[in-house]
Amino acid sequence: MNFPTIRISQLVNLYVGSHNIFSKSMVLKTLDDIYQAFEITVDPYWEDHYTFGKVSKKRMKKFSKKFIDLVIINTLVPLKFCYAKHLGTDWNEELIKLMSELGKEDNSIIKNFDKIGLKTKNALESQAKLELFTNYCSQNKCMQCAIGTQLLNRNT
Repeated sequence: MNFPTIRISQLVNLYVGSHNIFSKSMVLKTLDDIYQAFEITVDPYWEDHYTFGKVSKKRMKKFSKKFIDLVIINTLVPLKFCYAKHLGTDWNEELIKLMSELGKEDNSIIKNFDKIGLKTKNALESQAKLELFTNYCSQNKCMQCAIGTQLLNRNT
């Protein structure tokens, strides 16, 4: 499903099928509304192709829930935050609620936090831990981080 040709076809269908996509996406409030808005398939040609001219087994090719979650986390929430700031309004509670309802990200950084006993419940927590990792763990600033100092003092 991650073939560039498939993603481009999905993106084209999203763009063609959703006039004023930016303004429509800014008013989406619930996860169900967002999932419904991103129920995008491909043109019929791509149902049995991954690349041009090479026929493959016919499959329904649509955005997976996991892919939509990543779009929400990495695109929709930051866009909504910036747009609200531009308007001079505060959508923070709505965005925090949305991130709290999303499942946690599945990557090695989050798995390592979970291994040391810091269980991650949702996307809000996984984003916070990714931020901690980037700004503290990867820069060896353990003594400036509450989690780092707690882990280091645990052994003494």
